[in-house]
Amino acid sequence: MKKVVLSMSTVLAMSTFALGGGDVVPAINDDGGFYIGLEAGYLNGKAEHRYLWGGSEFAPRGDSDPDGSIAGILAGYQRYFGNYLLGLEADFMMSGSKGSFEDFSGATSAGRSEINYIYSLRIRAGYRFDSWDTLAYLTVGYGGADVDLYGGPAGSMPTDGYTAHYHGGVFGGGLEKAFGKHVHIRLEYRYSNLGTKTGSLLPGYGDVEMPVKLKTHQFIGAVYYQF
Repeated sequence: MKKVVLSMSTVLAMSTFALGGGDVVPAINDDGGFYIGLEAGYLNGKAEHRYLWGGSEFAPRGDSDPDGSIAGILAGYQRYFGNYLLGLEADFMMSGSKGSFEDFSGATSAGRSEINYIYSLRIRAGYRFDSWDTLAYLTVGYGGADVDLYGGPAGSMPTDGYTAHYHGGVFGGGLEKAFGKHVHIRLEYRYSNLGTKTGSLLPGYGDVEMPVKLKTHQFIGAVYYQF
C-alpha cells in the first residue's frame, strides 16, 4: 500500500511540476463534463470498542484508532453555471489504516481494527475565483467502509472477531486548481460518521458481543482529467 501511495504522490507532484513550468492556460472548461482521476492521502479514524456479555457491558472500553494510507480512483460529472459548480462524484480507495489498544484494568480488554477499503458517492458544489483559476467547494453524501474488527482480553494480540460493512454520512471541502481546460489538481478534507456495528468475537469468545463505533478524518490529494 505504501508503494501505491508513493506512486500516486509522484504522479501528483510530476503533474504539478510539468504543468507549472510553462504558462498556465487560463479558464477552466466552462461547460464542465465527465472526469476521471487518481487520489491518495491519509486516514485518521476513531474506533470505539465495547464488550457485552448477556447484554451487559463487562470489560473496559477502548479506542483502536486506525490510521494509515489510502489510495484509489475517482470519477464524476460536473457543470459550471457562471462561476458556480455543481457535480456528482464517486470514489473508491484501498486502505492500509490499522490500530489497536490494550487496557489492563478490571476484566481487561484489547482490540484492533483494520480498514480494508472505503468509498463514497457525493455531491460537490463550489465557486470559482477567476483571478486565481481556483475552485473552493463543499462536498456531502454517502460513504462506506469495510473493516476487520478483533477483540479479547489484554495480554496478547486479539484474533477473534468479525468483518463489518459500515455506511453513513460524509462531508468536507477543498480547493482545486485548473491547469488548462482538462487537468485539475486538488486538496480535500472529508469527515465520515459511519455509525456502530456489532458482532460476536468468534471463534474463541462467541458469547461476547463487541459493538464498534467508527468515525474517520481523511486528508486527500487528487489529480483528474476532465474530458
